[in-house]
Amino acid sequence: EPVPKGERAAMVIDYLRAWSVESPGRGARVYQTAGGFRYMILSPRLAPDSEETAALMARLEADRLYAVLCRAQKCFRARLTPKPWRIGMQGGHIGWENFHASSARVDAWLREYAQRSAGYAVCRLIDEVGDAAVRDEDTSRVVRLHDEATLREGLPLA
Repeated sequence: EPVPKGERAAMVIDYLRAWSVESPGRGARVYQTAGGFRYMILSPRLAPDSEETAALMARLEADRLYAVLCRAQKCFRARLTPKPWRIGMQGGHIGWENFHASSARVDAWLREYAQRSAGYAVCRLIDEVGDAAVRDEDTSRVVRLHDEATLREGLPLA
């Protein structure tokens, strides 16, 4: 039986607090998304393909496909816009062979998507754990860009 979101949030925040205490300097931001949670590990910098990252992802029950992609592509990713079906739209899939021929259709879909997605937030910051101070410009820029794109106070999550 799935753990209710409120209890799950408390569990992962408790785990991340304990993780941050194990080694000084560890810190993270915890976000709620429409489908679960998002974690931004601020320190230490973790390699996407490291065993430490794999263990942390497993413990936090990260999406398996996400973990595989991070490891294989040696990068982390975060969706900055709502998934189309969460805002009442179809996926808008057009094969590359038809992309140029369908540009008017693509443009119309993108306009509708932008209009609908403006009424939603992608995630909410629910906590910061450990040493969550951002000390370098690259990390600061990532946090700022992520939060500007995804956090929209008072809007429903999608």
